[in-house]
Amino acid sequence: MDGFGFETGITAQRHLEIARLAAGAPRSRVADVLAEVALTADARRRVKTFSTGMTQRLGLATALIGSPRTLILDEPANGLDPDGIRWLRGFLRNFALRGGTVLIASHQLLELEQIVDEVVIIKRRALFAGPLRDLVADGADSLESRYFDLVEGADW
Repeated sequence: MDGFGFETGITAQRHLEIARLAAGAPRSRVADVLAEVALTADARRRVKTFSTGMTQRLGLATALIGSPRTLILDEPANGLDPDGIRWLRGFLRNFALRGGTVLIASHQLLELEQIVDEVVIIKRRALFAGPLRDLVADGADSLESRYFDLVEGADW
């Protein structure tokens, strides 16, 4: 969600207006996504004044502008402070509860363990795919320890 190539001299609202036009979304989507990512109060601020967390939220708002059913995120918690991580967890959980699907690529296994239901571990091929509870039910005390068991035991 970071490094989206924002034009730093424009406001968050203008950025989302451009994304809305590109996506063919209705005008109301800009206000909707600003509210969804808790940036309504900052809509008229220039992007260059945003913190890392605010930039992450604007990237997420951009991804949401077309009302997707699936979000694909790469290391979404990178650079976030504890409050930002807590907010992101709640947001992603609510997105999924509303029927959306979230795919996350991450090396932050302890963070993933806080928010995921299903896990796919890939190293050149799928080593595991299924519910998190099944992965750690094999006697491992965490996703992290089970991950290392799988990866170290894989035949290459």
